[in-house]
Amino acid sequence: MSETSPPLVVAVDGPGGSGKSTVARGVARRLGLSYLDTGAIYRAVAWRVLRDGRNPWDRRAAAAAAEEVRIELETDPDSPVVTVDGVDVSRSIRGEAVTAAVSPVSAVPEVRDRMVARQREIIAASADTGGIVVEGRDIGTVVAPDAAVKVFLTASARERARRRAEEVGKRPGPASDAEIARTQEALATRDRLDSTRPASPLVQAPDALVIDSTELDVEEVVDLVVRRCSELRVRGAGGVVREPFSPSARVRPVLANPPRWRPRLAETLKKPVRPLINHVLLRVRVYGLEHVPRTGGLIVAGGHAGWLDGPLVVIESRRPVRCLAKSELYASPKLAKLLDFAGQIPLERGTPDRSALHTCLAELAAGVAVGVFPEGTRGTGELDSVHDGIAYLAVHSGCPLVPVACIGTELALPKHAHWPRRSHPVHVVFGEPFTVAAPAQPWSRRAVAEVGEAIRVRLLDHLSVARDVALAQSPRRRRRSRSRRAA
Repeated sequence: MSETSPPLVVAVDGPGGSGKSTVARGVARRLGLSYLDTGAIYRAVAWRVLRDGRNPWDRRAAAAAAEEVRIELETDPDSPVVTVDGVDVSRSIRGEAVTAAVSPVSAVPEVRDRMVARQREIIAASADTGGIVVEGRDIGTVVAPDAAVKVFLTASARERARRRAEEVGKRPGPASDAEIARTQEALATRDRLDSTRPASPLVQAPDALVIDSTELDVEEVVDLVVRRCSELRVRGAGGVVREPFSPSARVRPVLANPPRWRPRLAETLKKPVRPLINHVLLRVRVYGLEHVPRTGGLIVAGGHAGWLDGPLVVIESRRPVRCLAKSELYASPKLAKLLDFAGQIPLERGTPDRSALHTCLAELAAGVAVGVFPEGTRGTGELDSVHDGIAYLAVHSGCPLVPVACIGTELALPKHAHWPRRSHPVHVVFGEPFTVAAPAQPWSRRAVAEVGEAIRVRLLDHLSVARDVALAQSPRRRRRSRSRRAA
């Protein structure tokens, strides 16, 4: 581990049933980090108290057990083995008896002091593996207050109870209403004890990322945490995105930060290429370039009706734009080299390509312009629907969006045509930038869908304006205008 790359500590806190363990293990696997379940340590002490026939509500008995016990934990997220005095108790500590005893045992200050010291030792030792994901109830506030990433997971009371009931039941099929009700009552009692104990109570760290996982699946929550981590660690040596932020094996690797000379050279080459395309191969008119900010992260978005849309957005913009390009284009080695040189970002369609989104977010944070066609594929360009990716980028980057409409590209180069038709003019119209308000729950599917719809409406409005501009500039309309002025 280099001195410039300190170990990454990810603190995951939250009440029981919020998904801490599952999410923390998922993040550790994705990032290749160690994993520590601090709750298992307190459960191990409670197990020792019960094994010795002591009362878990006896503070002296709990303190004595914490002083005598020898606890060892494996930090492999796929095999978090827990041993007490040489005995594997990984399964035993998850039983109902230990679950009932762990709250009073963990509330004893002497127990917490000794166990927090042990947890900090394990965290310090994680420097050899690059970092650690630690989950518990006081990680971001007490155990590791300096953690680089802090997350507080929560969910509705019923959803937490359902998850915990099905976890404890270990049987196929959903838990019954009666089981959920009993579990919900038990969780409420545990929450009350944990939140009111004087030593290390369950509280949210003020700088934590709060995630309500009620309507999210595990992978979606893991993605949110990994994205927060990527803001710190996304750039590796040479600008290549480190695992796990690189695209999936089915998509070619992409540079998250191309060499500085590449966009400059591409912009230089665009100057002689632009007149050739605009006046020789095609008849292109460009409007609204003054609306495109010269600097800062920017999302350029519009409908996709013709194959020329992407190249024209890149060429006509007066600043470098990295457009999302379907991964199928990279099947051709020559085209792949051209796309790489132009700085395009491969996108695997038909499935949520989270790696492409991570790359886009990293580029937006670095002040780069990213081009997106939110329909996801070439169609009529009418923006009948948009994918959630555009809303995800807008909400989580906070960058402005500039609408763009390419009018006439589907006629200038129809599908299966091998040469452009210069008889059909093309109008590229950039609109005024706009931003979207971040929803109260940016991780909610419903909120993302609402933001996506708001963006779609704004893009449709711009499309209507762009068509009016193109119509006003048509040769027939201009001839009529000249005739009226002459009369």
